[in-house]
Amino acid sequence: MKPLGSLRGPRPLGRRAAFTILTVTTVVLMPTASAPSPIHPLYRERWDFSVTMVTVVFAVYVVGLLGALLTLGATSDRLGRRPVPLAALLLAAASTAIFWTADGVLSLVIARAVQGRHRNRHQWAGGRAGRLLPG
Repeated sequence: MKPLGSLRGPRPLGRRAAFTILTVTTVVLMPTASAPSPIHPLYRERWDFSVTMVTVVFAVYVVGLLGALLTLGATSDRLGRRPVPLAALLLAAASTAIFWTADGVLSLVIARAVQGRHRNRHQWAGGRAGRLLPG
Protein backbone atom coordinates (compact mmCIF):
# COMPACT_ATOMS: atom_id res chain seq x y z
CA MET A 1 0.00 0.00 0.00
CA LYS A 2 1.28 3.45 -0.90
CA PRO A 3 1.77 6.06 1.78
CA LEU A 4 -0.73 8.91 1.76
CA GLY A 5 1.87 11.39 0.53
CA SER A 6 2.30 9.48 -2.74
CA LEU A 7 -1.40 9.70 -3.58
CA ARG A 8 -1.10 13.37 -4.40
CA GLY A 9 -0.87 14.41 -8.02
CA PRO A 10 2.10 16.18 -9.55
CA ARG A 11 3.26 19.22 -7.69
CA PRO A 12 1.72 22.49 -8.86
CA LEU A 13 3.61 24.71 -11.24
CA GLY A 14 4.65 28.13 -10.09
CA ARG A 15 2.60 31.07 -11.33
CA ARG A 16 5.30 32.18 -13.75
CA ALA A 17 5.80 28.69 -15.23
CA ALA A 18 2.06 28.10 -15.64
CA PHE A 19 1.56 31.51 -17.22
CA THR A 20 4.50 30.94 -19.59
CA ILE A 21 3.19 27.53 -20.70
CA LEU A 22 -0.30 28.87 -21.34
CA THR A 23 1.01 31.95 -23.16
CA VAL A 24 3.33 29.94 -25.42
CA THR A 25 0.53 27.48 -26.17
CA THR A 26 -1.82 30.32 -27.10
CA VAL A 27 0.76 32.15 -29.22
CA VAL A 28 1.58 28.96 -31.14
CA LEU A 29 -1.97 27.65 -31.57
CA MET A 30 -3.91 30.79 -32.46
CA PRO A 31 -2.19 31.36 -35.82
CA THR A 32 -2.22 27.69 -36.79
CA ALA A 33 -6.01 27.67 -37.05
CA SER A 34 -6.22 30.67 -39.40
CA ALA A 35 -2.89 30.72 -41.25
CA PRO A 36 -3.88 28.19 -43.96
CA SER A 37 -7.16 29.96 -44.77
CA PRO A 38 -5.76 32.41 -47.38
CA ILE A 39 -4.10 29.49 -49.17
CA HIS A 40 -7.35 27.60 -49.84
CA PRO A 41 -8.12 29.59 -53.03
CA LEU A 42 -4.63 28.71 -54.30
CA TYR A 43 -5.31 25.04 -53.60
CA ARG A 44 -8.61 25.44 -55.46
CA GLU A 45 -6.84 26.77 -58.55
CA ARG A 46 -4.09 24.16 -58.40
CA TRP A 47 -6.38 21.14 -58.00
CA ASP A 48 -9.35 22.60 -59.87
CA PHE A 49 -12.06 21.93 -57.31
CA SER A 50 -15.28 23.89 -56.88
CA VAL A 51 -16.07 26.81 -54.61
CA THR A 52 -18.48 24.48 -52.83
CA MET A 53 -15.59 22.17 -51.99
CA VAL A 54 -13.67 25.12 -50.50
CA THR A 55 -16.72 25.74 -48.30
CA VAL A 56 -16.73 22.07 -47.29
CA VAL A 57 -13.04 22.29 -46.37
CA PHE A 58 -13.81 25.29 -44.14
CA ALA A 59 -16.89 23.60 -42.64
CA VAL A 60 -14.96 20.48 -41.64
CA TYR A 61 -13.05 22.62 -39.13
CA VAL A 62 -16.30 23.42 -37.33
CA VAL A 63 -17.40 19.78 -37.44
CA GLY A 64 -14.08 18.74 -35.87
CA LEU A 65 -14.38 21.45 -33.26
CA LEU A 66 -17.95 20.55 -32.30
CA GLY A 67 -17.16 16.84 -32.31
CA ALA A 68 -14.29 17.43 -29.93
CA LEU A 69 -16.38 19.65 -27.68
CA LEU A 70 -19.08 17.02 -27.40
CA THR A 71 -16.88 13.95 -27.00
CA LEU A 72 -13.61 15.07 -25.41
CA GLY A 73 -14.81 17.55 -22.80
CA ALA A 74 -13.72 15.47 -19.82
CA THR A 75 -10.29 14.58 -21.21
CA SER A 76 -8.45 16.87 -18.83
CA ASP A 77 -10.39 15.37 -15.91
CA ARG A 78 -9.15 11.90 -16.87
CA LEU A 79 -5.62 12.72 -18.03
CA GLY A 80 -4.83 15.81 -15.99
CA ARG A 81 -4.49 19.48 -16.89
CA ARG A 82 -0.90 19.40 -18.12
CA PRO A 83 -1.14 16.82 -20.92
CA VAL A 84 -4.01 18.67 -22.63
CA PRO A 85 -1.99 21.69 -23.89
CA LEU A 86 0.78 19.31 -24.96
CA ALA A 87 -1.73 17.26 -26.95
CA ALA A 88 -3.04 20.48 -28.54
CA LEU A 89 0.48 21.44 -29.61
CA LEU A 90 1.08 17.98 -31.10
CA LEU A 91 -2.22 18.10 -33.00
CA ALA A 92 -1.34 21.58 -34.29
CA ALA A 93 1.98 20.25 -35.57
CA ALA A 94 0.18 17.31 -37.19
CA SER A 95 -2.36 19.53 -38.96
CA THR A 96 0.42 21.82 -40.20
CA ALA A 97 2.36 18.83 -41.53
CA ILE A 98 -0.75 17.57 -43.32
CA PHE A 99 -1.22 20.99 -44.94
CA TRP A 100 2.43 21.05 -46.05
CA THR A 101 2.15 17.64 -47.67
CA ALA A 102 -1.41 18.07 -49.01
CA ASP A 103 -1.93 16.55 -52.43
CA GLY A 104 -5.68 16.93 -52.82
CA VAL A 105 -8.98 17.82 -51.25
CA LEU A 106 -8.97 14.82 -48.90
CA SER A 107 -5.71 16.03 -47.33
CA LEU A 108 -7.21 19.47 -46.76
CA VAL A 109 -10.33 17.99 -45.17
CA ILE A 110 -8.23 15.83 -42.83
CA ALA A 111 -6.00 18.78 -41.90
CA ARG A 112 -8.99 20.99 -41.11
CA ALA A 113 -10.61 18.26 -38.99
CA VAL A 114 -7.37 17.90 -37.00
CA GLN A 115 -7.26 21.70 -36.62
CA GLY A 116 -10.75 21.65 -35.13
CA ARG A 117 -9.62 19.02 -32.64
CA HIS A 118 -6.53 20.93 -31.53
CA ARG A 119 -8.42 24.18 -31.28
CA ASN A 120 -10.84 22.53 -28.88
CA ARG A 121 -8.00 21.18 -26.77
CA HIS A 122 -6.50 24.66 -26.58
CA GLN A 123 -9.78 26.28 -25.57
CA TRP A 124 -10.35 23.65 -22.91
CA ALA A 125 -6.84 24.11 -21.53
CA GLY A 126 -7.31 27.87 -21.46
CA GLY A 127 -10.62 27.49 -19.65
CA ARG A 128 -8.94 25.32 -17.03
CA ALA A 129 -5.86 27.50 -16.73
CA GLY A 130 -6.68 28.44 -13.19
CA ARG A 131 -6.10 24.84 -12.14
CA LEU A 132 -2.51 25.03 -13.32
CA LEU A 133 -1.86 28.09 -11.21
CA PRO A 134 -1.05 27.60 -7.54
CA GLY A 135 -3.20 29.02 -4.80
